[in-house]
Amino acid sequence: MKIKRLISVFLLLIMALSVTANAVQPRWTNTLAVTMDNAYDNGDAKLRITINAMSDADKIDNVDIRFYRVATSGTETLIASWNDLSVNDFIFHWTMTVPNVYKYLTYRLEFNADVHRNGVVETISDAKTSIYNYSIQ
Repeated sequence: MKIKRLISVFLLLIMALSVTANAVQPRWTNTLAVTMDNAYDNGDAKLRITINAMSDADKIDNVDIRFYRVATSGTETLIASWNDLSVNDFIFHWTMTVPNVYKYLTYRLEFNADVHRNGVVETISDAKTSIYNYSIQ
């Protein structure tokens, strides 16, 4: 009986450690963090994307940004896009206001970009979907 209990505890410990190890794995190699805002403000969409690469990254380019309205069926309608943006720096910061969006609808902001560091190009992407329930303050 004690052996079964020890084996159970040992297996639980291994599972917990493997989940913890996977949870702390970085998402990207050249990129520290991405921050995205997709918010409603009195009929306007307030959009922001910040890419923070490692400090020795020298360029973030091929940044393509898309903004969609998402129907309840899941169908996406492209509202606006911005293509081939770039910076010769380790921080990319972009903001935009898109007029004529509607409360209680769902909108999706997404991007992809190439981060250059030490001769290695890392392609990253992310998305943020928001239901516009209330205005930002």
